[in-house]
Amino acid sequence: MLQTHGDCNSVADRLFYSLSLSAPVIGGRQATLRRLLQIQKYKQREMTMFKESRIQLVGGLGNQLSGYFFGKYLECERGHEVVFDTSELGRGYSNHQVTIESLNLEGPFVNYRLLGGLFSYVIRRVTFAICQRFPEWDAPKFLPRSYTAQEGGFDVKHENQPMGITYRGYFNSAKYFRSTCVQGMRYPISLMSPSDFYLDTSRMLASERFLSIHVRRGDYVGLGDLFGLLGGKYFLDSIQALRSMGCHWSRIVVFSDDVVAARDLLEKSLEGENVSFIEPPEGSDDAESLVLMSLAAHHIISNSTFSLWAALLGKSNAQVVAPEPWSKGLSEPREMLPSEWLRIDANFL
Repeated sequence: MLQTHGDCNSVADRLFYSLSLSAPVIGGRQATLRRLLQIQKYKQREMTMFKESRIQLVGGLGNQLSGYFFGKYLECERGHEVVFDTSELGRGYSNHQVTIESLNLEGPFVNYRLLGGLFSYVIRRVTFAICQRFPEWDAPKFLPRSYTAQEGGFDVKHENQPMGITYRGYFNSAKYFRSTCVQGMRYPISLMSPSDFYLDTSRMLASERFLSIHVRRGDYVGLGDLFGLLGGKYFLDSIQALRSMGCHWSRIVVFSDDVVAARDLLEKSLEGENVSFIEPPEGSDDAESLVLMSLAAHHIISNSTFSLWAALLGKSNAQVVAPEPWSKGLSEPREMLPSEWLRIDANFL
């Protein structure tokens, strides 16, 4: 039997009852009763799931992979039971039209917004905002607790949080991925449902020893003063540096989220080279380009976690060049890149 206000015998019951009555109600008493039943079910489920540590995945595929391997680090180094929360993917600043679930990676991946419904999602968002604003707040046990990262790279505070909370933010550090424990788990990167485009292109590249170049444009174009748009000189200097190290390849393969801009930037400068510009069909999954990049013998990456992860998940003996500094107007996350990667002046436009 559904409890009434007078029957509420816990703080949780009273809070959820009052919240339900203060929310907009459509349909009168029946709608209110249905809402209360949903709240009770949500409360019961949440009380059994607070032992799980949830990693709220955000951003594009590169940032999602950073969150994923941070979660795996907590799992194997700290003993957490980890679930990956996909609630924010495809929404607002995380609306990149690509999700980590395109890759054949071990989950579980759960969309708590769909699982718990709108009301529980709003409660979680409000609680997370309070936890972020007041980090020392000791949230009641019946409310979902969270930790929002202040540092976007490696930070010991990340891993010293209690089990059973939601981790929010960016965890862009190769140190988590390269921990002995995570490396021992082995992560061959593959696609859940490869397209004909991917299968055809991967067969072509499998016969080549190729150098991958990633030109990041997209949303960086309007935010050039923050992230920075890499100039053509960076890529040409990187090619020269790799050749001076004795690296060789039979083809240069250019990947970009704006192939027209990449051609304008590099095509004339690369005359005489065996160059291919990869042009995925409209509507294709960006995860396919990341996996194709990972097949390269060597990498020249952009200031983007997308190509950063293509290189990290690629061949262990690959030489990798990254821009210095990483961003034009932002500080570089701590221990973001492996120390052995070569850094070349970014020559921002």
